[in-house]
Amino acid sequence: MLRFAVIEILPAAVFLVPVYLLLHKLYFRDARRCGLCFLFSFYLCAVYALVGLPNASYIRFDLSGNLIPFRDMLTGLRSTVQNVLLFVPLGVFLPLLWKKYRMCRSTVRFGFCMSLAIELLQIFTYRATDINDLITNTAGAFLGFLLARVAMRRFPGIAGTVQCKKDLLIVFMLPFIIMFFLYPVWIAIL
Repeated sequence: MLRFAVIEILPAAVFLVPVYLLLHKLYFRDARRCGLCFLFSFYLCAVYALVGLPNASYIRFDLSGNLIPFRDMLTGLRSTVQNVLLFVPLGVFLPLLWKKYRMCRSTVRFGFCMSLAIELLQIFTYRATDINDLITNTAGAFLGFLLARVAMRRFPGIAGTVQCKKDLLIVFMLPFIIMFFLYPVWIAIL
């Protein structure tokens, strides 16, 4: 899974690096803040690639999936663990970067909504929509939040570099735009 993610997100870096260098000069003007937002965007590119979100070159409608909670969750234990681990960084980054997400409820709700959006978008791909993914991804965001809380208590200066809502929009929309529009073009060229 990790090797696949690295291969998939390298093209994203080709687009993200120059965009963030430009954003650093024009918008962020703080290397630490810009760097953390870049890392978060890079992580999101990996998530978008791993979950198989639709892109401009491939959209198809497929209503397959599992809507029964916990069905086959233990038989697919590896997949379950991977889904939890996939959202741990989300749960870590949100409270470290944005004050609003230093409350457990806010971070878990965001993780749930992002997972729900991914599962709904998977209707337009070859991937199956699964309620268990929603549960495990949300659990991963919760686990990440707990890890962030431990880190913030242990290292008090680690949190609080990004406060603007525009930053959250930039961090989430750039990877989506890159993976939806530019990534298919890059792959076609190669």
